[in-house]
Amino acid sequence: MTAPPAPVVPVEVALDGPLGRQVAVYVEAELGWQVVASGGPPRPAVRLVALDGRVDGAVVVVEGTAGETTTRAAAAAGALDVIEWPSGRARLRALPVGQDRHLPTGPPVVRVAGVGGGVGTSTVTLAVAGLLAWASATVIVVGGDGLCRLCGLAPWVGPGAIEVAALHPADAAAEVEVLACPVRGVAGLRALGGGSIADAAGWAADVVVVDAGRVTPAGNVGAGPLADSADLLVAAPNDRLAAAAGIDAPLLLSGSGPLDDRGAARLLGRAPAGRLSSSARVARAGRQQRIPAGLPGTWLRTLSTALGTLDRSVP
Repeated sequence: MTAPPAPVVPVEVALDGPLGRQVAVYVEAELGWQVVASGGPPRPAVRLVALDGRVDGAVVVVEGTAGETTTRAAAAAGALDVIEWPSGRARLRALPVGQDRHLPTGPPVVRVAGVGGGVGTSTVTLAVAGLLAWASATVIVVGGDGLCRLCGLAPWVGPGAIEVAALHPADAAAEVEVLACPVRGVAGLRALGGGSIADAAGWAADVVVVDAGRVTPAGNVGAGPLADSADLLVAAPNDRLAAAAGIDAPLLLSGSGPLDDRGAARLLGRAPAGRLSSSARVARAGRQQRIPAGLPGTWLRTLSTALGTLDRSVP
């Protein structure tokens, strides 16, 4: 599987006046982190504070130069570090995010992306998640409102997958436990809406399956943070397959189209990993919001074969 990008870190900026505004702009615009309230959501992984604030477990930011007296006072109060602003601001990048070097590892993440719209990416994502859950794995399936509808859930409101993925890993499991909803008909499968994610550090599951959206012609997953990180592609057997030629991930052909397997292989530069034929059972199950319970055996065999080509850490 591909390595996920650097995480978006939730940061509390407890600094008043112009200094607070400058630090907040730098944190979001330059570091790509997310400024959040002290209580979240999501819960901040890093707190940037003044010396006269609640310093224990936080990083103290001092405008100008921090003398020896200030540094000692911050250390005595339990500060993790002292940053001189603006001269030392680049040191923020080197902070051990979450301040815990013994972080819980996350489950493997399988990102399913579609080559073009309307190819059944959400359906295949949910089918993969259901297949893994049937094999006795505890699975969380992640995506947007289209996936939620297939799971029998209303459009997602409030904190979801993106916010949980930004948490300190030590806090993520508790949030997943509260937010993830059971998927009807499949024991061990839960769904979390709110968008796609790249990392699931600390999540309480054996595997996380993500509806990663649409692959653009440039090879990036559209409108999301998962550029070039698809683990499994879904495409109709037509000329749009050319958009996936440079992406190193197994591709499943979905439905009917003008290309046979040989023609698809010519466009891709490799053989497809399998074909998911059009199925009235799948379409009917989708309308009834119970996709995992309505999969034909041919789909199960094809998906099992495709999953077998992924990282061995996937159950």
